[in-house]
Amino acid sequence: METKFLSDGRKVSIIGQLNNTEWIVQEVFVNSNGDEIPSGERFTTKNLHDQPLETYKNKKEKELDSVIKILSERKEKIEKEIKDLSEHRKTYALLLKSTKGFYEILKENINKGAFNHMCDILSGNIKWAVEVSTYGISEPRTFEDSAEYSDNYYGRLECVGLKLMTLYGKSEGNISYKVHQYSDGGTEKEYLFFKTDKELANYYTKKINEIFEDEKAKKYLRIKDCEIVNKYGGKVKKEIYESLLKKYEEEHKSSINNKQNEISKIEKEFEEIKNKILNK
Repeated sequence: METKFLSDGRKVSIIGQLNNTEWIVQEVFVNSNGDEIPSGERFTTKNLHDQPLETYKNKKEKELDSVIKILSERKEKIEKEIKDLSEHRKTYALLLKSTKGFYEILKENINKGAFNHMCDILSGNIKWAVEVSTYGISEPRTFEDSAEYSDNYYGRLECVGLKLMTLYGKSEGNISYKVHQYSDGGTEKEYLFFKTDKELANYYTKKINEIFEDEKAKKYLRIKDCEIVNKYGGKVKKEIYESLLKKYEEEHKSSINNKQNEISKIEKEFEEIKNKILNK
C-alpha cells in the first residue's frame, strides 16, 4: 500500500492516478490494535506530500501559543511575588510598629528603674527569686539557689555552673526574666527577683489579692498560699480567709455526703446478702 500525506496532515492511500495532476486517494485510519486501514469514500486531490507538512500559519500559531504560555506563567509568578511582597510588607510594618512601641515603653520602664533592676540581677544584688505562677503562690528561693546549676556526682552534690538566664521583651514593652534548667538551655521558668524582704512581702500581698479578684484563679487558692504570704511578711485580707473557710466547709459537707451515701450503699448490700442467707 502506497501512502502519501495531504496538506492538512491527513494520511491517504494511493488508489490510482486520474491524470497528470490528480490522484485518486482514500484516507487511512488507525484501529484499536494500531493497524493502518484505508477507509471511507475515495476522492481526488492534487496536493500530495511524502511526509506530513506543517503550514507556516500553523507553525507560527504554535510558536505564539508557546510564547503566550511562557508569558502567562511569568505573569502568574510575578503576581505571586507581588502578593508575597505585599504580605511581607504587612509583616515589616507590624514589626516596625511593634519595635517602635516596645522602644517607647522600654525607655519609659528604664526610666522607672527597670535598667537598675536588670543591673542588680546581673550583679547578683538580689536576695529572693520567686517562680511566676498564675493560680497559686510559689515559695521563694534565694537568688543563689535559683541561679546555681548543680549535679550529683556519686551521691555528692556539686555546683557545676550557673543556669542560663534570659531576658525577654514583649511587644507591649513588658520585660520578663526566665531561668533555664541547664547552663545551655532546657526547660525555662519565669522568675521575679527582689532585693529585700519588704519587696517580697509587698509582692505577696499584691499577688494574693490579684488571685482572689480573678474568678478563675480564685478557684485554685488554698490555705497553704496564705501561709506562704504570712511567712514572708505579706498580708492576707479577712475576706480571703472567710472565702476559703466557706469553700472548705462546702468541700467538707460534700465529702461527708459522699461518705454517707457510700455507707448507705454498703448497708443496703449487707441487708440484701443477709436476707438471701436467712431465707435459704
